[in-house]
Parts: sequence; structure tokens; C-alpha cells
Amino acid sequence: MYRYRCGLCETTSLPVRTWSEVLTERDQHRQRMHAGHIPDGEQLLRQHQPGRPTDTRATVWIILIAGTLLILLILRH
Repeated sequence: MYRYRCGLCETTSLPVRTWSEVLTERDQHRQRMHAGHIPDGEQLLRQHQPGRPTDTRATVWIILIAGTLLILLILRH
């Protein structure tokens, strides 16, 4: 998911699914609000999707800790 952010207008678009859609959103905003000019502070944002890890380091740490606990549990028996 992506969003277009205009820093000059201080507005952010609704989320769209594809990169192509966010570029269209940007182009339409530029034409509507800025006569085709590029506003200062413009951003194309990638929105975090729930359920998808954003930090692989955290996932690796969780796996390492879980593996260590499992080994300790097995060794105790």
C-alpha cells in the first residue's frame, strides 16, 4: 500500500494498492493544486501492511530465543 503526501498542502492521500496508482494520485494532485508544478516536501510513502514484519532483525531474535528455550526444555528432560 502507498500514499502520496504533499508537504506544502499538508495533506496525505488515501492508501492505494500499487506504485502506479500512487504516481497517478501525485500527478493529479500536482495538476489540481499546483498547476503541474512540484510542491516542496512532496513524498511517496509506503504504508505498513498489518501482519507483515517490518523489521527482520526482530523476527530473527524471536526465532533465536524460541529455539534456545526449546533446546533448554529438551535438555531438562
